Amino acid sequence: MSVEDAIEVYFEVQSDENPMLKEALEKHADEIQKKIKSPFAHREGMQPRQVVIAETSEEGLRVLICKPAVILHESQLPEGLNADVLRSYMNSFNPDTLSQSLKQSNGVLDVTVDGKSYKLTHKTHFLLDARDKN
Repeated sequence: MSVEDAIEVYFEVQSDENPMLKEALEKHADEIQKKIKSPFAHREGMQPRQVVIAETSEEGLRVLICKPAVILHESQLPEGLNADVLRSYMNSFNPDTLSQSLKQSNGVLDVTVDGKSYKLTHKTHFLLDARDKN
C-alpha cells in the first residue's frame, strides 16, 4: 500500500461510556475527511463484505481503513438482479477501468449477471465509491 492508494476510513464508537467522543467525531467528520483526504464516515456506511486493509481499536474507538467499494442503491436495482452478486461483480473491476467505461458509455453500464443483461445508470443504480457521493 502506498500514500497514493485510495482508501475509505470508517469509525465506530464501541461503548456508550463516552457519548462526547461519538458527538465530536460526527460533528467534525467533514474536517477529518479533508485532513486525511479520504472519505471518513460511521461504520454503518461500509458496504457488505468491504475489504478491510487495517483496523485498530483504542479507548472505545474502532477505526477501519478499507479498500473503496461500489455503493449500490439497492431499491433502484432492476427486479431480479441480486445485489450481492452484482456488488461482487462490480468490485472485481479495477476502479479506474470501471470509471473509464462509464465515461465512454455516458454513465450507462451494461452488465450480464446470471445470464441476464441489465443496463445500470451511474448515480441512479450505483456509485463508484464513497468519494462519488458528492
